[in-house]
Amino acid sequence: MVMQPIQTFEREYTIPAHLRHTADEPLSAKASTRLRQMLARPGIVAAPGVCDGISARCALEAGFECLYQSGAATTAAKLGMPDLAIATLPDFVQNAGMITSLSYSTPLIADADTGFGGPAMVARTVQMYDRAGVAALHIEDQVS
Repeated sequence: MVMQPIQTFEREYTIPAHLRHTADEPLSAKASTRLRQMLARPGIVAAPGVCDGISARCALEAGFECLYQSGAATTAAKLGMPDLAIATLPDFVQNAGMITSLSYSTPLIADADTGFGGPAMVARTVQMYDRAGVAALHIEDQVS
């Protein structure tokens, strides 16, 4: 039997002109736009996990340009409990707002758990995180 090489596909990605960014151009002051610009650059965007003010401050002082709010770490730091759906939406949003207030231009990516309910609640969750200054979030697809 003759082995055939695996067929590979290459995909071209086009970055919209308003999001194109080179290293010598300044990044936007708006965190969500800044994150899109950072992701459009070649390379990796390192976003260390933060759970409170001191961990966020340490990451900022270390020079990280992006932060990630971990749901499990936030629950542990705020409530001293494991990540078992104990923390509420206000717990997470309040913590996110405190972290973003340390540096309004540093993008924060947040773990929005399961969205905290059905479709209407997920929409409210996204709106509340946006108001807290979060640049991006992810929502788990989970069935209880």
